Amino acid sequence: MEMRSRRRWYGLAAKFNLLTIWLILATTGGTVALLIRTQVSEHYADLLRDGAALAEHLSQNSEYAVFTQNPDALAQIVRSLKSYQHVAYVRFADLKGRVLHESVANPSVAIPPMSAAREPFADTRVRFAETAEGRTGARYIDLLVPVVGASASDPTRMFLDVEGSGGEKDTVGFI
Repeated sequence: MEMRSRRRWYGLAAKFNLLTIWLILATTGGTVALLIRTQVSEHYADLLRDGAALAEHLSQNSEYAVFTQNPDALAQIVRSLKSYQHVAYVRFADLKGRVLHESVANPSVAIPPMSAAREPFADTRVRFAETAEGRTGARYIDLLVPVVGASASDPTRMFLDVEGSGGEKDTVGFI
């Protein structure tokens, strides 16, 4: 008894249809990958832009708390950040880099050390770096913005009714 090969030969039209289907699937897959990449890139840019705006605003509003190194005032500022779901941690430091207050939104998050290797963001005082959390590997955008205000040599410049207080301000700490 002779075994016949069950190999089936497809015609030219079937091969062309198969090629067309494969090209449609490849094009669709490429389009989906490009859309996902664009969405991730736009989300990253939005996070960075919103984070920089929040950090600038926080820097302006925390001048007195950082200048006086008041732990209650710093804690109150941190409590005001609880409504921001994208804020993983906040750290206030003095001019020498000593931590005045720090807080995390999730206890499993480890706050990375302050480093000087940061890029400036647009035309702002905000500097940023992307960091990875050591234990989980989660990526964060770590923002650093100076808190500017009255100098320690002339604290009367902090008050608005003092003549000359609108001049140049000194860095008193960092967020």
